[in-house]
Amino acid sequence: MRSTRTACSIRARCFRSCTAAPSSGRCTSTTASFRFPTFLVSEAPPPVDVQVRPADESELIDAIRGLTAAGTPAQVNGAGTKQRFGRPVNAAATLQLDGLTGIEAYAPDELTLTCGAGTSLATVESLLREHDQELAFEPPDLGPLYGEPAGGATIGGVLGCNLAGSRRVRAGGARDHFLGFRAVSGRGEAFKAGGHVVKNVSGYDLCKLLAGSFGTLAALSEVTVKVLPRAVRTGTLLLPGRSVDDAVGLLIAAWQSRLEPSGLGCVPPEIAPLLPPGLPADAGCIAAIRFEGPEGSVLDRIARMRERLGGASLQLGDAESRAVWKAITDAAPFADSASVQAERPLWRLSLPPAAAAGVIDRLVGRPGGMWLLDGGMLWFAPTGDASASAAVRAETERVGGAATLLRAPPSVRAAEGVFPRQSDGIERIAAAIRFGFDPAGVLNPGRMGA
Repeated sequence: MRSTRTACSIRARCFRSCTAAPSSGRCTSTTASFRFPTFLVSEAPPPVDVQVRPADESELIDAIRGLTAAGTPAQVNGAGTKQRFGRPVNAAATLQLDGLTGIEAYAPDELTLTCGAGTSLATVESLLREHDQELAFEPPDLGPLYGEPAGGATIGGVLGCNLAGSRRVRAGGARDHFLGFRAVSGRGEAFKAGGHVVKNVSGYDLCKLLAGSFGTLAALSEVTVKVLPRAVRTGTLLLPGRSVDDAVGLLIAAWQSRLEPSGLGCVPPEIAPLLPPGLPADAGCIAAIRFEGPEGSVLDRIARMRERLGGASLQLGDAESRAVWKAITDAAPFADSASVQAERPLWRLSLPPAAAAGVIDRLVGRPGGMWLLDGGMLWFAPTGDASASAAVRAETERVGGAATLLRAPPSVRAAEGVFPRQSDGIERIAAAIRFGFDPAGVLNPGRMGA
């Protein structure tokens, strides 16, 4: 119940009216007096956007309870590199989780790592490299697509957005490597799920629920992930000079073999010059097939795949392969300064492999644009006006795929939506789940939909 009393300076932080002394940190605007944490209390003038950066889980609990008590919606960020991924969030505060850092436990022999959700992805990957290990789902760095510096993402942000790179065709998505977590719901209640081991964890698999929830259910404070040995050698077989149909057909044949490729890409001639050196330009579409493992195994499988598929081919060594697949995973060709500054729409389409060539042909014909195929995922940047959104969604849904608008101006994201359209029944279930975790709607309200 709101108070009609004169506001004190705490109002700058809790957006409520009360008569508490500025130094007390006690809000009297509700029937039950609520103790705000000291980092929410300030005698400074009310800011336009309040930024809260808790340093541990107890401060995170206090922060969310304070936001809930005040009825103040907040945008939940890790490092903020993907805050423009999703519908615009109408928030009066920002909840920054990049203060929740630190490696809590790392057991290389057990293949698990536990760390604060705000720990930078670069820190995690650097530690794993020291032990010849890696995150097998190959998390992409999408920050440059939004004009953010490379290497700024947090591990919690990657898991919260369920992001995986080119190796997902073999290793699965981020959610498949997410073993456990601690988090705080929109009710201000701490809870945990999963565990610190790869096997024999009982209970509800809430990791898969929070992966891809974009901070709308809870704020992650700690995460546990599965790690795997890093590939000793990487090599790539390139099959240039192909039509789209032929190139996609070669990728399907490679996947159906027993040679275990870990990356499958189709690179059009206009994209090849935008990737690291090593890819031939003006050679039609290029089918790119990656292999990883011991050096002898990689070379043998490349030779056998070359014999199986036939035709002209090239081969990339370890360093060239890693650079090319890093660029493909990060969608680097779409991060040019002009596209970033104009927020040129960029779509990520999940497609059945057999339908990919047809969808590419139709989208290139109308509305037109640039594309890059990475496994079963198509990156597509249409040309033309906003009417392209309808064509992209229609073509994708026609073949049973799913379309996500990864980048666009706020007005387009608000009007067109961002995530794949769901049936009314699924929407009702999703809304009920969100209400269960965050009944006041203070965590990223509207980011995933109305």
